[in-house]
Amino acid sequence: MKSGRQRCRTNTAGAPRGPGRNTTDRAATRRALPSRIGGRLPLTCTGVGKAPLAFSGAELTEEVLAAPLPRLTPHSVTDPERLRTAIEQAQVADLAYDEEEAAAG
Repeated sequence: MKSGRQRCRTNTAGAPRGPGRNTTDRAATRRALPSRIGGRLPLTCTGVGKAPLAFSGAELTEEVLAAPLPRLTPHSVTDPERLRTAIEQAQVADLAYDEEEAAAG
């Protein structure tokens, strides 16, 4: 039996620019995404944003955790301790995910 909902993965490369991120490249996908080439989204709401938080120095992570965390969808992580846990999980897995935190679907 097939589910009516498909999981879709998109590869995006970005570079941190303060509390946002700058998308530099994105693989083709059939669905609309909130990011665009040259666009900016909060580091905390995307996998490509969480990766620099996980693998940069503690200074960037603490700066981001000290500020209010934005909510783009009901799934966005706005609790600093939950975000810290997600960052630690990315460090262990060597991979960061977005779980509908930037856009639903």
